[in-house]
Amino acid sequence: MRSFLWFLLIALLGVTSVVKPDLNVHRQKIYETATGSPAPATADLALLPEWKDLKFRDFYFVTVTQSIGRETIVSYGVLRYIKVVNPDWWANPHGKKPVSID
Repeated sequence: MRSFLWFLLIALLGVTSVVKPDLNVHRQKIYETATGSPAPATADLALLPEWKDLKFRDFYFVTVTQSIGRETIVSYGVLRYIKVVNPDWWANPHGKKPVSID
């Protein structure tokens, strides 16, 4: 019985490490959450300048995107599930305060 549980645990960890979302999937989910509209094609989406502030981190079972300027987590993903933690990041990706002209 113990060997079966170990096998099941190793198989589960193996599946989660293989079936984790990549950067393009994170970008699509962040875009759709922030704008409320479907994401364009992956090639067009990758050209947007907002992504320069986004750092992709790949842990064995979880993938995370992090804002370099703000040093906060934008989204995380496990298996095919992605949660956008900071949807306001899209409006001001570099964390700079808007300049008001009086």
